[in-house]
Amino acid sequence: MSKYEVNTILSMWAQDKLTVEQAVGQILQHLQALLGRLGQVEKQVEQLRRQEERGVVVPIVAKPDAIQEVTAKPQIEEAEWAEVVSEAVV
Repeated sequence: MSKYEVNTILSMWAQDKLTVEQAVGQILQHLQALLGRLGQVEKQVEQLRRQEERGVVVPIVAKPDAIQEVTAKPQIEEAEWAEVVSEAVV
């Protein structure tokens, strides 16, 4: 099963192109990816804490790709998002 982008999933859901099972599967794939990334961040934070305790100064450099991922504007507008969420709740 391929993992669609979240905006694509929302769009497909709004157009009734995904079953509940497919939507849940897609969400679980994204959750798994996020948990993996969270685990990496937690390890890095712990390493930085240990280095700080030892007095080691480490410059923090953000990867441009990571910044772009966080600051990228979602492709779905707020009104569309509210509509998709309200339809999903019904």
